[in-house]
Amino acid sequence: MSGPNPTGLLETTDIHPAMMKLCAWTRLRFVSFHPPPKPDCLDNASRLLLPSTNPKVLNEWSMARITLFRFPNKLRRRVRRNRMATLLALLALAVLLVVPFYIIYKPPPFVINYFARKWPDVLWQVKTDQKIIGLTIDDAPSQHTADILNVLKENDAHATFFLIGSQMNGREEDTGAIIQSGSELGNHGMHDEASRSLPIDQLESDIFEVRRKIKIAYEYEDKPLVAGYFRPGSGFFSNKMRRLVDKLGYRMVLGSVYPHDAQISSWRTNANHILSMARPGAIIICHDRRSWTVPMLRKVLPELRERGYRILNLTELLKEVDTDKHPNATTHIRNPCLDLDRLDTRARIHSSNEGYQRLRTPCDPAG
Repeated sequence: MSGPNPTGLLETTDIHPAMMKLCAWTRLRFVSFHPPPKPDCLDNASRLLLPSTNPKVLNEWSMARITLFRFPNKLRRRVRRNRMATLLALLALAVLLVVPFYIIYKPPPFVINYFARKWPDVLWQVKTDQKIIGLTIDDAPSQHTADILNVLKENDAHATFFLIGSQMNGREEDTGAIIQSGSELGNHGMHDEASRSLPIDQLESDIFEVRRKIKIAYEYEDKPLVAGYFRPGSGFFSNKMRRLVDKLGYRMVLGSVYPHDAQISSWRTNANHILSMARPGAIIICHDRRSWTVPMLRKVLPELRERGYRILNLTELLKEVDTDKHPNATTHIRNPCLDLDRLDTRARIHSSNEGYQRLRTPCDPAG
């Protein structure tokens, strides 16, 4: 060969055959590593002892630097498959984590339809092409009830208020105002607690007590109690509860649109949730006793009216539906005083008539 190698690359004639095979398999190239320049002060003897700077000579001073350009085909494919498998595993994990929460927060129509078929005695929604929506408000009455009624009146809307019995004493004016406004009262149990966790006898006693209070409130306002609805606390129920509610002449009610406003305090988020899920025959669940309910309704109700919807209480909603085509769209109530006499009077709360002392009703305990 003539002259130094200006590129600093090892020539193939200078590489051991085994190294050439390795290079061919791994597709690597060798680039010479030049040691730092030697100082001029070194004498000839020292220069003789130093290794050569000729890039063709491989020793401890001149070593090969390996630069990797690409993997061989088999290795590349393996890496690509591993990367794809990792991405798919991460995607599956994200789906498993996100989808259940999304279905709980915003259940798609097929989920509600499945519930309605599985538990036809529970009211989830009504099937109709009319632009009508049922509005229900839990945990009433409270200090916010009057403001909620004002918003309903401004938007020509009615609602079914599900009352907690322990909150009714001292708020007789609020319950009366609900009845007089065209809205109606429903049964939400005696206390703000999960109904499913109660012994069935205790739940029966609580339902009776709240029904007595509701019956008294209607008679005090000289209005008929035409229907009976029960919504279990926390929204969970069992087959025993369903049988009990049916025996007592009530219709168990849940719903199809729930913004989780009992837990989420952002009225804008809750309003957008309701508006995004509103459809004919839907039943909206929201809550009294929260300061953010009024601004939420001020956003939701006018928007629904602009879309052509009428906002009704449950009895009005069910009356709009053809029960021949949809037999589960019934109020499902019998005698409002049904089975009251079977309840042991010692289990009753004798303060039930507090606020209505001047009124006696046929449902009052004997004696």
